[in-house]
Amino acid sequence: MDEWSHRLANLLAGNSGDEATLEIVLTGPSLRFEAATRIAICGADLSARLDGRRLRPDRAVDVPAGGVLEFGACEAGLRAYLAVRGGFAITPLMGSRSTYVRGGFGGFAGRALRKGDVLLASDASGRPAARGPGVRPILPSSVPREPRGQAVPLRVMPGEHWALFTPAARDSLLQAEFRIAAQSDRMGYRLEGPALERIAPGELVSEAMSFGTIQVPNDG
Repeated sequence: MDEWSHRLANLLAGNSGDEATLEIVLTGPSLRFEAATRIAICGADLSARLDGRRLRPDRAVDVPAGGVLEFGACEAGLRAYLAVRGGFAITPLMGSRSTYVRGGFGGFAGRALRKGDVLLASDASGRPAARGPGVRPILPSSVPREPRGQAVPLRVMPGEHWALFTPAARDSLLQAEFRIAAQSDRMGYRLEGPALERIAPGELVSEAMSFGTIQVPNDG
């Protein structure tokens, strides 16, 4: 969901940007590392701790064999991304290493992780990382972030059905603030805000959606 954080975590761990990472949503797992490796956690701040020591996001961290990584309260954000050196050993399916939970395929057995699962890393040699134990911070100026909790403007372009909406609805879309609702999932975000009325009600013929499309149901 957050490709920027996914790629940054990989780069900090010493990988190419598209190795498999573990997407952690809101509450994280407890993970025991059977071999020494280097990790990076980017995205949301979920109060990660390594052997009881607090870790901040956007840093490369060397983990000793037997180290335990735990997550606590969500401080900011929603999704965090854990990368390990070499990436997770996941067989690509249709060019992707991600898990499609609804379809039950891809990733790790086509499902979310459960207690007792063992994830293999592509680099399981246990070699110490180049810098040895410690934390390597990334300068704040090199990790740009949108301000949290503030409205962010989005650029939109009129689509095929733009003329079907009332002038007031068009103004609302361009001027009003919308909030992501709880009824959202990986297929799309449902937005809360002023209703967007059409000039004439009625169902449209179903058609394909592309990334970034705003779809307006009958109730606006």
